[in-house]
Amino acid sequence: MTTWKSGPGKAAAGAALLAGCFSLASYAEGADAADCARYRPLAPPAALASTPRADKETELLAIEATNELVAPERIYQRARRDLAAIRAAHPAVRDLRARPDWPNSLLVRLNGGARESVRNNNAVACLNRVYNAKATRPLVDDMPELVVIEFKGRYNIPVLAREYARQPGVSYAKPDSMVGDGDDVCLSIAGDRYHYIFDQGEGDCPAGCISHTYWGFSTTPDGTIRPLGMFSPDRGPGSESRPGWFADLDECRQWL
Repeated sequence: MTTWKSGPGKAAAGAALLAGCFSLASYAEGADAADCARYRPLAPPAALASTPRADKETELLAIEATNELVAPERIYQRARRDLAAIRAAHPAVRDLRARPDWPNSLLVRLNGGARESVRNNNAVACLNRVYNAKATRPLVDDMPELVVIEFKGRYNIPVLAREYARQPGVSYAKPDSMVGDGDDVCLSIAGDRYHYIFDQGEGDCPAGCISHTYWGFSTTPDGTIRPLGMFSPDRGPGSESRPGWFADLDECRQWL
């Protein structure tokens, strides 16, 4: 773990924190350039600079399928091509879009010595700078130690949460919460084969959806699309029996 040293900038950030000022600027004031330069990011600078990409849905799917911090360019481009081709050829799934499992923000709790920790080190400030945080705010006014950090880029937020959680002065860090359910799409990769499941949710989806209908597809590098079938487990007696393709794509289904 990088050791973060104290200095005048950290004292300024700590004073701002003591005053209840949780603007991003108050953290950035504590980010000493020399200290931040020693930090090793979870992805190369070029990868961090590539996000956010134009296609939010495809970027999210590439992150989920690879568990990388940012979407690998090769995966992103292939999935973007595949999704467009599948939707063009199969109208039933044309309007179904991937639903993120997490918002693009972290919930961070500073520990009991949070004010002192911010004054004595700049770990959070440096991470905010490296990962291009766009806003930092208290979750509620009377709990200034509980902070929401929002990012400009699209990241694997659970992976980033673990990185924030291991920093000094941080009690815990986790993805900010989301509620409800709805339509979704997932991607899993096996060699040069890409597998997709399109999920149509219906019935009181803000509370979790009463029923789902699934369509499966696989693609090859040359763009060939193979429909795997349709599955509606909530459509009456006998419909709950899972077809082989659906059972086999458990790695994909974990994201639905």
